[in-house]
Amino acid sequence: MSTQQCPHCDYVRMPMEGSGESCPKCGELYSAPAKPRPAPIPTDPIDRAWHLRDFRGLTPEQIGQAAGRVGICTLEVMPGKIIDSALGLVSGTYTMAFGAIFEAFAGLARNVVGTGSSPQTEQHIETGIAHVLGHMRVSALLNFKADGIVGIRYQFEEFSGANNKGILVVVGTGTAVRYVR
Repeated sequence: MSTQQCPHCDYVRMPMEGSGESCPKCGELYSAPAKPRPAPIPTDPIDRAWHLRDFRGLTPEQIGQAAGRVGICTLEVMPGKIIDSALGLVSGTYTMAFGAIFEAFAGLARNVVGTGSSPQTEQHIETGIAHVLGHMRVSALLNFKADGIVGIRYQFEEFSGANNKGILVVVGTGTAVRYVR
């Protein structure tokens, strides 16, 4: 007499347990087709949070890493993905104050390089976009448990005051979505 392994629970019936049509551990018939098993729960905290869609136990650093997995797209749909549900609006803002000295350097750079662009201003805009996207990803993750953000739009404003100081404002908005798995 040989051993028999259950296709449902992987229990191995030993020869001393005798024979039978059903598993002594789970009671399922050996001849019945095996049922799909749930995926094992990951041990990595970020993978586990995504698997369970529960991000409450993560540290701020881990939340940042998990939010990095939220897909972003300026299109209304993410190529290759099917939207299961639109969850809500997410937004992010970034503000940066600057003064006359900043503007003087930016103007000097424009005059010297002759391109009409300011590397400092471009750097601040790029930094602003990165911060806005980070805020939007964290918001989509924590508020909606979203897989992605679609339809992202940016707005840029510069407010100048009478005292030669100004503020650069970058605002981003998009729709948090969950994809069909």
